[in-house]
Amino acid sequence: MICLDSCPCSGIHLPRFVQPVLLALLVQKPMHGYALRQKMLECGLFAADCPDMTGIYRNLRDMVERGVLTITRVDGEGGPARNVYAVTDTGLECLRRWQQSLKAARSHIGAVLELLDRETGNRAQDAQPGTPAGSS
Repeated sequence: MICLDSCPCSGIHLPRFVQPVLLALLVQKPMHGYALRQKMLECGLFAADCPDMTGIYRNLRDMVERGVLTITRVDGEGGPARNVYAVTDTGLECLRRWQQSLKAARSHIGAVLELLDRETGNRAQDAQPGTPAGSS
């Protein structure tokens, strides 16, 4: 039997859209990395697969390098100083473009799903594992 767990059809290679989520959270208010991760967990978009701090900081660093975010060093309240990230005017434009791109992708995904439904006639959903589609 063929295992499809690592096949693109499993969805494991679909983007998680971490950067637009970070931008959307930072538009609400500037935050440091750990606060951002907490907000990401709370929003429920990533289920158990929320990016780790290394991934979040990598994305933040990339966005700072592109001029999408700024960093301000802020003294911690009873703790170490923290980097607080804020969205720039370029970041607002980037977020607007993310919205356009994601809406276009949603439209395209809908069209692909319609094609799959039309062409397969739901045979792919009805097929039992290990049984060719259409045989019963």
